[in-house]
Amino acid sequence: MMLALAVGCDSPAVTSPVGMTEAATIAPREGTRVGFLAPTFSLDRLDGGRSSSAEFRGKVVLLNFWATWCGPCRAEMPSLEALSHEFPSQDFVVVGISSDYEGAQIVQPFMESFGLTFPILLDPEMAVNDRFEVRAIPASIVLDRQGVIRYKFFGAMDWSTLKNRDLVRSLVAESGPPSDPGPAQPRGQADQPHAGGAG
Repeated sequence: MMLALAVGCDSPAVTSPVGMTEAATIAPREGTRVGFLAPTFSLDRLDGGRSSSAEFRGKVVLLNFWATWCGPCRAEMPSLEALSHEFPSQDFVVVGISSDYEGAQIVQPFMESFGLTFPILLDPEMAVNDRFEVRAIPASIVLDRQGVIRYKFFGAMDWSTLKNRDLVRSLVAESGPPSDPGPAQPRGQADQPHAGGAG
């Protein structure tokens, strides 16, 4: 499994949006595709304790799957850190999910050297990577306030670009869940290549 991640480390970025009107009218079922309710998870936090996906509900969440040995992951970290401070913490959170086998002993020094302050969760057995069907890193999955997968990006992203900040800004600006969600069904689209690379 580690070989598959190493080979895919430099994959081009891919994204799939869900239309605003479509997203607001249909309740999703759980799945890993855009438009589906994200799988639930629980992992150890680098700073101690445990975090579950339920604690992030009500916020826009950027899940970033990465490892310390991945060059493109390292390149992406400064813009992720900056993005994590751009919006109020009650509205938006970046959550790093490290797949480093060595866990905290290698992740803590990495986090300190990059000055990272967003939450880091440890996934050394790659259980959450598997739940989200992440086969190459870095990968970023953006969830709306209801926990629905709205975008998926594969490959390093520059989160400091206006386009990427506006993507997050538009999700933060959306209101809470509709009062009548209707029948549970998928509401997404298949993943499509993201034109323009990692920007």
